[in-house]
Amino acid sequence: MHLMDKHIQSEPTAGVITMKCMLADNGLIMSYERVRRLMRKAAIMPIYPPEDI
Repeated sequence: MHLMDKHIQSEPTAGVITMKCMLADNGLIMSYERVRRLMRKAAIMPIYPPEDI
């Protein structure tokens, strides 16, 4: 979760897929479900651009 915290601060739009790829690059292979669960547990939420209405 420490790596995920550091990554979301440098890239606030990183979602589950981007986070999973970043962790794999650092040698931590895990499923999307586990990454999503850890992001929820650490209250890490990506910032998305607002939708145009």
